[in-house]
Amino acid sequence: MGLIVLTLIGAIFGWLLSIVAEQQQNREILLNMAVGAAGAVVGGFLVQGALVFFNLSGLALLISMLAAVGALALFQAMRDRLPI
Repeated sequence: MGLIVLTLIGAIFGWLLSIVAEQQQNREILLNMAVGAAGAVVGGFLVQGALVFFNLSGLALLISMLAAVGALALFQAMRDRLPI
C-alpha cells in the first residue's frame, strides 16, 4: 500500500509541475509524472527501506515529497541536454 501512495504522490507532483510550467504535450506531462513518482519511491525507500511496501511513516512521506521535488528540479534542469 505504501508503494502505491508514494507513486501517486510523485505522479501528482509531476502533474502539478506540468501545470505550473505550462507544458501541453502529453509526453512531457507523462515524463514529469514518471520522474516525480520515481523520486518519491526512492526517497521513501531510503528512509524506510523495505517497510515502504507495507506502511509509511510521516517522515517517509515528507522525505518522499522532497525527493520528488528534487528529482523533478534536476530533470527540468537537465531536460534540454537529454536526447529525449
